[in-house]
Amino acid sequence: MLRLELHNINKFYGSRQILKDVSVSLADESIVGLVGNNGAGKSTLCNLITGKDDEFTGQKNFHPGTKVAYFQQLYDSAPESSDQNVFDYVLSTQKEVLDLETRYHELLRELEQNPTDSDLLETFGIVQEEYMNKEAYSLVERIENTLTGLGVTEQGDGERNISWYSMMAQLSGGERKIVELATILLNADANVLILDEPTNHLDVKGREWLEDFVKQFKGSVIIVSHDRYLLNRICQNIWEIENGSVATYRGNYDKYEKDKALNRETLLKTYRLQQKELNRLEELVKELFRKVKIGAGPAIVAQYNATKTRVEKFKETIIENPMKDKREFHFTLPAPAEFGHTALKADSFSFKYNENRVLFDDTSFVVTNGDRTALLGSNGSGKSTLMKLILMRYCIDKDISFKTFGIEEFAEKHIDQVKISGLYLGPSVTVGYYSQNHSQLNGSLTIREFLANLGIRDEKQVQSIVRQFQFDSRTMEEKYIKDLSGGEKSKLQFLLLMLSGANVLLLDEPINHLDISSMKAVESVLASFKGSIMVISHDRYFLNRIINKVFHIEDKKVKEFFGNYDEFLEAKH
Repeated sequence: MLRLELHNINKFYGSRQILKDVSVSLADESIVGLVGNNGAGKSTLCNLITGKDDEFTGQKNFHPGTKVAYFQQLYDSAPESSDQNVFDYVLSTQKEVLDLETRYHELLRELEQNPTDSDLLETFGIVQEEYMNKEAYSLVERIENTLTGLGVTEQGDGERNISWYSMMAQLSGGERKIVELATILLNADANVLILDEPTNHLDVKGREWLEDFVKQFKGSVIIVSHDRYLLNRICQNIWEIENGSVATYRGNYDKYEKDKALNRETLLKTYRLQQKELNRLEELVKELFRKVKIGAGPAIVAQYNATKTRVEKFKETIIENPMKDKREFHFTLPAPAEFGHTALKADSFSFKYNENRVLFDDTSFVVTNGDRTALLGSNGSGKSTLMKLILMRYCIDKDISFKTFGIEEFAEKHIDQVKISGLYLGPSVTVGYYSQNHSQLNGSLTIREFLANLGIRDEKQVQSIVRQFQFDSRTMEEKYIKDLSGGEKSKLQFLLLMLSGANVLLLDEPINHLDISSMKAVESVLASFKGSIMVISHDRYFLNRIINKVFHIEDKKVKEFFGNYDEFLEAKH
């Protein structure tokens, strides 16, 4: 049975066509991964399917009884002024089930007083069936399990530092998104889930829980995600949006990549053969035309006209160059300056925010030349803080402004602790930093002004960067950095890394806002980097390709493991 069918869907924003003659179908109990570059139209397609956007042409058909629950990428969850805690907020969003439970118990009480009332018995039977189907009897338990699975525990002692009793108004945007995801997953009515980037703010355990949930969901799922590990584990089909069209592939993400590469190679061969034949025919037309001009007989004239017609008809069959407009994000990191064996060392290192919050207590570790280290730990364990402390030590040693890395407020509070801490960097170390909050970027500048501040004013160099980093010419001139997308801000930070000449890179969630093709570009560059890397990331696919060592923050210590991420997980379990 098909849950959904789209036929010849076309969508425009002004004069720009986003979707072109899109036709796809969604089978019952199938799991589809929706992929494509940033801006390709993934969220647009989700909005069309769910009815958030009805300005399109073409046909959209749902099978009778289909009910959709939609987790949006851009979602304003609870209002800032909300006076509800997390648990009460989630409970309040399940009004239909709460009303059903109330109605069920009301009828139960009535039946106790009138056990032979046939009309009442019939009504109760209908309500009871719905009560059981929607699992209204276990709503509280399901809320508890869902929040805990996503990392929000009763006392806030799990992977996240928020609890069921944290106030919604005090949560960060990412934390509110996790709570909103819980409300969508609890929708007992839905037999189609559309999840647009649900893993963006989830840690590893939360992603694993979501994977299990989707696999066990009794319905169909469309999931938009850049998490290739997740797409490989759960998807039976891939829909790819490219140049406005949607191509469908059977299998998981790896299978899709292989099939797509084969398809593109076949198309490229066909395109080259067609171009070769077109050149031959056009040369023949030119030769025949030369003969006609010097007075060739009727036979040559007829051959000339026939060949011209043949060329025109042949042109109608020619496919587009599959590599046309294939601009991709790319950058390089220059060969780093050589440095000694030790990049970074902590010797009986301790740090505390205050007397009640100690992050590190008498811990020691070392990063050596060529180490590619993943920095792991539960949310709130101190991963990003440790990177900032390392940057502070570097700024103090090199007499560099804390503003260079956007950590001036943090440094002002903790400089005295760092000055006396057992944290050391090698004398020839130069540090480059990627902040997950883009703290190094001046939001009040345009991209062109940002480049000018870096000394890049030559127009040829500017245009080269525009092409490399996929910036839009109009965006460069008209948009302030604060108004750019997360992906555009990320690329500016990679530009800073490229220009830094650093031999030690500290990377805090470097691929969070990138599409998959851009992730691959970053992976390729980092995999060939000859210096040392310390990276915070929840992306299993990315970590397995990049790292050879793990620092796991646990019990206020940094514990060392040699190997890739999968090997670390296997050893830990």
